[in-house]
Amino acid sequence: MKVAFPARYGAAAAAWLLPMALWLPTALFPCLLPASAEPGDSFPAVIRFQDYAVADSAARFDALIRDAAMRMDSSVNIRLAGDWASSAGNAMEQVNFFNWMSGYTIRTLVRDGESFMTIELKPKDSVRMLAASRNPALLPRLSRDERAALAVVQKTLTAIIRPGMSEMEKIQAVHDEIIQQSRYDLDIPNRQEATTLILRHRGVCDAYSRTAWLMLNMLGIPCIQVIGDSNGPHSWNMVYALGQWFHLDLTWDDPICTPEILSYSYFCVSDRQLSRTHKWNARLYPPTKDSPPLYYLHHKRYFTEVNDAFWRGAREAYLQGEEVYETYIERLGDRSDLIRQINEAAARSNPPIRTWSVTREDRGMLRLTFEPRRQTSPTARETQPPRETFLELPVGGMIDVSWLMPSLPEGTRLYIDVDKARKAGRELMEKSAELWNEVRGYLP
Repeated sequence: MKVAFPARYGAAAAAWLLPMALWLPTALFPCLLPASAEPGDSFPAVIRFQDYAVADSAARFDALIRDAAMRMDSSVNIRLAGDWASSAGNAMEQVNFFNWMSGYTIRTLVRDGESFMTIELKPKDSVRMLAASRNPALLPRLSRDERAALAVVQKTLTAIIRPGMSEMEKIQAVHDEIIQQSRYDLDIPNRQEATTLILRHRGVCDAYSRTAWLMLNMLGIPCIQVIGDSNGPHSWNMVYALGQWFHLDLTWDDPICTPEILSYSYFCVSDRQLSRTHKWNARLYPPTKDSPPLYYLHHKRYFTEVNDAFWRGAREAYLQGEEVYETYIERLGDRSDLIRQINEAAARSNPPIRTWSVTREDRGMLRLTFEPRRQTSPTARETQPPRETFLELPVGGMIDVSWLMPSLPEGTRLYIDVDKARKAGRELMEKSAELWNEVRGYLP
């Protein structure tokens, strides 16, 4: 005997059975739930392949994230395919995700061995401004501060970039402009934002690197952000010029105690040069060719050692009216011999050296500061050894000053130049104060 049910009962049963059919598998097998989601979070009940862009490599995955960020999309759907994407977590570890995002929320679902991802995006302010600079239709979607900051950047680039400048000259112009107009500040609100650095001239390493990323990409020079460590979490840039990649760390080139002197110790350097003070996941970033710091090489300020060529360059720089002679020395050699050479040159006023500084490493930056030029012949005071000696304290360890003490001329004033100390935060500043207390007994 057949029993007939009214159509409304069939509709009611279907309305009850369908949610049960969708809920039961996840109740019995919790692994089917999104990796970062809790039960009840929304996720498409039916996966439509056409809604998910396919990423079959890390490069393709990164490109999908980049394109979504540059469109200011609120989310992106990605289906992982291929052997490289064994899981969503593995995929995320193989891309430089934070080159584009300051934050994100990710939901994943595995079906038939494939991972489906819905990523809610929070693009960095620098990414949003670059997107709007390339597509004016996106300008209304910027915040008021972002629109103001973008206008400042556009005006600045017009002022500092001249027709006919080379790639390296443009990179240096951006490097110098950001450092000269900015100050490292741990206390200002929104200190990681490029917008804060551009409008308020204060910020931390992420603000420096975001701003450089924005300005260089607006000039058509490929630039990425690097997330790593240098005595604590740190970010800097990599830039593509002269057919290769270089590291560019504006934060560590920003002087603190001597703001009138720009440094280029971290301007376009190689992996080998940077790895002495920085750490990063090399798998996520392009490799560099091994070469000396490009600024010093380009300006003929790179020397294998402190030799006759170095002193000829110093005298020429002084005669041409330069106040600072900053060089990179591949082998600094014996420190006592270096001090002897500097004192002898200062005593002869050839050239007249007022201050000097040297980095801690056996190789690195050596900077001479000259006495102001005068029309009259040098006085007896001017022919004395330099009475002020500056020491840099690189982040990552305190310098041992004991080697210098026996060689200081009588009456010399010792200054501890805590160059880059603010980058490591307050802890290093406190350590430098402790070191200062330790050496006070040597001072007149």
